[in-house]
Amino acid sequence: MTATPVYVADGSALTALFGGDPVMLDVHLQADEGSAILILPSLAVLQATIASGAGEDAWQAILFPSGTHVADLRATTGIALGRAAGGGKNPPLDELQILHTAWETEQLGRDAWVLTTTPAAYRPYPVRVIDINLN
Repeated sequence: MTATPVYVADGSALTALFGGDPVMLDVHLQADEGSAILILPSLAVLQATIASGAGEDAWQAILFPSGTHVADLRATTGIALGRAAGGGKNPPLDELQILHTAWETEQLGRDAWVLTTTPAAYRPYPVRVIDINLN
């Protein structure tokens, strides 16, 4: 039996979903059918809301499938992100939450794939990336 794929969508991928991107629509359908898990980090939801102007009604359609989960920014996540940011040059907080969510999933023994239209942002880090522009 093949493990259910786990996808972590960043803000650019969620914005693409609102724009009707076929890869994102397919992943969303897989989550709706239970053949994939789609994780939406809360800062990615924030970024996509700003970029798309989507309101609560539009988000309900995205959040409805049982295979879709929002990764809230809990205190423990905030602490982990803050420690990861530390000093020096670091990715923006929304990208840190994407990375943290993917790494947490990996620690649970599941392969996580980051869905994005900006793969260069994740190249410096040990994370699997799907550039939805190429599919």
